[in-house]
Amino acid sequence: MTTRTRWLWTVAILALAPTVAFFDGVDWALRPDAPPERARNFEIEFSGRVHDFEGQGVPAATVTVRLLVAPSENSGSYTEETALTTSSTGEFVFKGHGGAIQIVSVAKEGFQFHPSKGDPLEFLFGRPPETPPRTDGYTYYLRKPLPPTFLLNNSATLRFAAADSGNARTLDLILGPQRTLSFGATGTDLRVLATREEESQSWTVTLSSDREDGVLLRSESKYQAPATGYEAECVLTIAPGKASEWPLFLYLRSRDPAVYSRVLLYGKAGEDRLGIRLDSVTNPFGERNFEAGDAMPFERHQQLENEIFSSFRRGERPVPPDSRD
Repeated sequence: MTTRTRWLWTVAILALAPTVAFFDGVDWALRPDAPPERARNFEIEFSGRVHDFEGQGVPAATVTVRLLVAPSENSGSYTEETALTTSSTGEFVFKGHGGAIQIVSVAKEGFQFHPSKGDPLEFLFGRPPETPPRTDGYTYYLRKPLPPTFLLNNSATLRFAAADSGNARTLDLILGPQRTLSFGATGTDLRVLATREEESQSWTVTLSSDREDGVLLRSESKYQAPATGYEAECVLTIAPGKASEWPLFLYLRSRDPAVYSRVLLYGKAGEDRLGIRLDSVTNPFGERNFEAGDAMPFERHQQLENEIFSSFRRGERPVPPDSRD
């Protein structure tokens, strides 16, 4: 389905729809090899695909493409919007005659569009140097949210001096550092061993949990902990003055029965110092779900936290709030 909007109307929409600003002030410079009668508009064939966060194609998703048609002798500039439906494998193809296109939205009921994860959304075809669309297409991402749950959030900063080389620090990601000092740890969810190499002054950081298959490093944040792929330990090397491959996301499977955490790691080494900051999200109910629920009153939040802490101190697992009678 295609809808057409004259450029006069598009200008009026700018204040309401910031994404249209891409078309405002487009430089319609002539392409050197363009015939005079087609100097401003070109035949466009743009292909893409819609995937979920697991890399699978999403069928029957709606991709809305906005085409800007440059002015001609008989017409001023105007835009056209076309709604495309993805195939059974999540693919789509847009064909048009114009100077620029924009992916306005990607939608499907029950899914959320994540534009920052995918490829660019805006393409100019009349401004040199011209970059034609990739022949292998572009990828955009939808995510199906999980049922929201109650999560525990904790932060800690670990500092190691040269004299601490070879020593390990342990963290209870249920209670967090402050409550662990007050009540004692309920378990060892994360173990961080830092070793300094004298000659290079670099640091080797070894991460592990209290399980033989409890750690998994990734470069992106996921809303669900992976089901497989965990290892006994993960090792990072950090040179002085650098933060090697940081920040990273550590997915942690600890305790028995298993509890899952996602830990965002920041680290930086000096000549004789190492600092590591850890921001963790833990699902205390044994689920891999990291989909946070809506904000709740402070008193209710504190009540749930205290119930969870009490359960772990008794050696029990808490019951999710929506599972209670």
